[in-house]
Amino acid sequence: MFLSQRMRPAMRPLHILLMGTGIDLGEAIPTRDYPDRGLRLCDLRISGQDAWAIIEAGKTEYRNRRVYLWPWVVTALQEHIERHGLSGSQQLFTWRVRRVQKVHARTCQLAGITNYRIKDHRHTAAVAMARAGVPLDLIQKQLGHGRITAAHHAEDPHRSDPGVPARW
Repeated sequence: MFLSQRMRPAMRPLHILLMGTGIDLGEAIPTRDYPDRGLRLCDLRISGQDAWAIIEAGKTEYRNRRVYLWPWVVTALQEHIERHGLSGSQQLFTWRVRRVQKVHARTCQLAGITNYRIKDHRHTAAVAMARAGVPLDLIQKQLGHGRITAAHHAEDPHRSDPGVPARW
Protein backbone atom coordinates (compact mmCIF):
# COMPACT_ATOMS: atom_id res chain seq x y z
CA MET A 1 0.00 0.00 0.00
CA PHE A 2 3.01 2.29 -0.36
CA LEU A 3 1.43 4.24 -3.22
CA SER A 4 -1.85 4.77 -1.36
CA GLN A 5 0.07 6.14 1.62
CA ARG A 6 1.47 8.84 -0.66
CA MET A 7 -1.94 9.68 -2.10
CA ARG A 8 -4.13 12.50 -0.86
CA PRO A 9 -6.29 11.12 1.95
CA ALA A 10 -9.53 11.98 0.16
CA MET A 11 -8.64 9.77 -2.83
CA ARG A 12 -7.12 6.86 -0.91
CA PRO A 13 -10.37 4.85 -0.73
CA LEU A 14 -10.78 5.01 -4.52
CA HIS A 15 -7.17 3.97 -5.04
CA ILE A 16 -7.58 1.09 -2.56
CA LEU A 17 -10.80 -0.01 -4.27
CA LEU A 18 -9.18 -0.07 -7.72
CA MET A 19 -6.02 -1.83 -6.58
CA GLY A 20 -7.81 -4.25 -4.28
CA THR A 21 -10.55 -5.37 -6.66
CA GLY A 22 -9.30 -4.82 -10.19
CA ILE A 23 -12.34 -2.84 -11.30
CA ASP A 24 -11.87 -0.12 -13.91
CA LEU A 25 -11.85 3.56 -13.03
CA GLY A 26 -14.87 3.99 -15.33
CA GLU A 27 -16.77 1.43 -13.27
CA ALA A 28 -16.00 3.24 -10.01
CA ILE A 29 -16.75 6.83 -11.00
CA PRO A 30 -19.17 8.45 -13.45
CA THR A 31 -17.63 9.52 -16.75
CA ARG A 32 -18.56 12.14 -19.31
CA ASP A 33 -19.84 9.45 -21.69
CA TYR A 34 -21.62 7.50 -18.94
CA PRO A 35 -22.69 9.96 -16.22
CA ASP A 36 -25.13 7.45 -14.68
CA ARG A 37 -22.43 4.86 -14.11
CA GLY A 38 -20.15 4.66 -11.16
CA LEU A 39 -20.30 2.77 -7.92
CA ARG A 40 -23.13 3.82 -5.61
CA LEU A 41 -23.59 3.08 -1.96
CA CYS A 42 -26.58 0.88 -2.80
CA ASP A 43 -24.27 -1.28 -4.99
CA LEU A 44 -22.36 -2.51 -1.94
CA ARG A 45 -23.40 -5.64 -0.08
CA ILE A 46 -21.60 -5.94 3.24
CA SER A 47 -22.69 -8.54 5.78
CA GLY A 48 -20.47 -10.28 8.28
CA GLN A 49 -17.51 -11.88 6.54
CA ASP A 50 -18.85 -11.35 3.01
CA ALA A 51 -18.67 -8.10 1.08
CA TRP A 52 -19.45 -7.50 -2.58
CA ALA A 53 -19.87 -4.66 -5.04
CA ILE A 54 -22.39 -5.03 -7.84
CA ILE A 55 -20.89 -3.70 -11.08
CA GLU A 56 -23.41 -2.91 -13.79
CA ALA A 57 -21.28 -1.03 -16.26
CA GLY A 58 -20.88 -3.63 -18.88
CA LYS A 59 -20.89 -3.39 -22.60
CA THR A 60 -20.77 -7.19 -22.50
CA GLU A 61 -22.42 -9.73 -20.24
CA TYR A 62 -19.09 -10.43 -18.52
CA ARG A 63 -18.64 -6.84 -17.36
CA ASN A 64 -21.86 -6.93 -15.30
CA ARG A 65 -20.73 -8.83 -12.27
CA ARG A 66 -20.39 -9.21 -8.52
CA VAL A 67 -16.93 -8.21 -7.27
CA TYR A 68 -15.52 -9.52 -4.01
CA LEU A 69 -14.31 -6.83 -1.58
CA TRP A 70 -11.37 -7.80 0.61
CA PRO A 71 -11.71 -6.76 4.29
CA TRP A 72 -9.10 -3.99 3.95
CA VAL A 73 -11.04 -2.58 0.96
CA VAL A 74 -14.26 -2.67 2.99
CA THR A 75 -12.57 -0.79 5.85
CA ALA A 76 -11.40 1.96 3.48
CA LEU A 77 -14.86 2.23 1.89
CA GLN A 78 -16.66 2.32 5.24
CA GLU A 79 -14.40 5.11 6.47
CA HIS A 80 -15.04 7.04 3.24
CA ILE A 81 -18.82 6.55 3.53
CA GLU A 82 -18.81 7.68 7.14
CA ARG A 83 -16.51 10.67 6.50
CA HIS A 84 -18.75 11.93 3.68
CA GLY A 85 -22.09 10.99 5.26
CA LEU A 86 -23.18 8.99 2.21
CA SER A 87 -26.50 7.19 2.13
CA GLY A 88 -29.00 5.57 -0.22
CA SER A 89 -28.03 5.65 -3.87
CA GLN A 90 -25.40 8.39 -3.69
CA GLN A 91 -22.24 8.00 -5.77
CA LEU A 92 -19.31 6.79 -3.69
CA PHE A 93 -16.88 8.89 -5.71
CA THR A 94 -17.72 11.98 -7.73
CA TRP A 95 -14.36 13.15 -9.02
CA ARG A 96 -13.82 13.66 -12.73
CA VAL A 97 -11.62 11.11 -14.49
CA ARG A 98 -9.01 13.72 -15.43
CA ARG A 99 -8.73 14.88 -11.80
CA VAL A 100 -8.13 11.31 -10.61
CA GLN A 101 -5.53 10.81 -13.34
CA LYS A 102 -3.68 13.99 -12.35
CA VAL A 103 -3.60 13.07 -8.66
CA HIS A 104 -2.46 9.55 -9.56
CA ALA A 105 0.35 10.89 -11.77
CA ARG A 106 1.49 13.30 -9.06
CA THR A 107 1.39 10.56 -6.42
CA CYS A 108 3.48 8.24 -8.60
CA GLN A 109 5.95 11.05 -9.20
CA LEU A 110 6.29 11.70 -5.45
CA ALA A 111 6.78 7.98 -4.82
CA GLY A 112 9.39 7.69 -7.56
CA ILE A 113 7.24 5.30 -9.61
CA THR A 114 7.34 5.61 -13.39
CA ASN A 115 5.11 4.16 -16.11
CA TYR A 116 2.31 3.10 -13.76
CA ARG A 117 -1.14 3.94 -15.08
CA ILE A 118 -4.42 3.70 -13.20
CA LYS A 119 -5.30 0.84 -15.54
CA ASP A 120 -2.31 -1.06 -14.12
CA HIS A 121 -4.23 -1.44 -10.85
CA ARG A 122 -6.20 -4.23 -12.58
CA HIS A 123 -3.00 -6.17 -13.23
CA THR A 124 -1.76 -5.51 -9.69
CA ALA A 125 -5.04 -6.85 -8.30
CA ALA A 126 -4.94 -9.91 -10.55
CA VAL A 127 -1.36 -10.76 -9.56
CA ALA A 128 -2.16 -10.30 -5.86
CA MET A 129 -5.16 -12.61 -6.18
CA ALA A 130 -3.10 -15.23 -8.03
CA ARG A 131 -0.38 -15.07 -5.37
CA ALA A 132 -3.05 -15.48 -2.68
CA GLY A 133 -4.14 -18.71 -4.39
CA VAL A 134 -7.37 -17.47 -5.96
CA PRO A 135 -8.28 -19.81 -8.85
CA LEU A 136 -7.85 -18.34 -12.33
CA ASP A 137 -11.55 -18.71 -13.21
CA LEU A 138 -12.47 -16.57 -10.18
CA ILE A 139 -9.89 -13.94 -11.14
CA GLN A 140 -11.48 -13.91 -14.60
CA LYS A 141 -14.92 -13.24 -13.09
CA GLN A 142 -13.59 -10.63 -10.65
CA LEU A 143 -12.03 -8.64 -13.51
CA GLY A 144 -14.98 -9.12 -15.84
CA HIS A 145 -12.99 -10.91 -18.53
CA GLY A 146 -14.95 -12.86 -21.10
CA ARG A 147 -12.20 -15.38 -21.75
CA ILE A 148 -9.94 -17.17 -19.29
CA THR A 149 -6.94 -16.27 -21.48
CA ALA A 150 -7.53 -12.59 -20.72
CA ALA A 151 -6.87 -13.25 -17.03
CA HIS A 152 -4.05 -15.74 -17.70
CA HIS A 153 -1.32 -13.06 -17.45
CA ALA A 154 -1.88 -13.00 -13.69
CA GLU A 155 -1.06 -16.66 -13.30
CA ASP A 156 2.71 -16.24 -13.46
CA PRO A 157 3.69 -12.58 -13.80
CA HIS A 158 7.42 -13.33 -13.54
CA ARG A 159 7.53 -16.11 -16.12
CA SER A 160 10.19 -14.28 -18.13
CA ASP A 161 12.33 -13.56 -15.06
CA PRO A 162 14.68 -16.55 -14.51
CA GLY A 163 15.55 -15.28 -11.03
CA VAL A 164 12.01 -15.72 -9.71
CA PRO A 165 10.90 -19.31 -9.00
CA ALA A 166 7.47 -20.41 -10.23
CA ARG A 167 4.90 -20.46 -7.42
CA TRP A 168 1.94 -22.07 -9.13
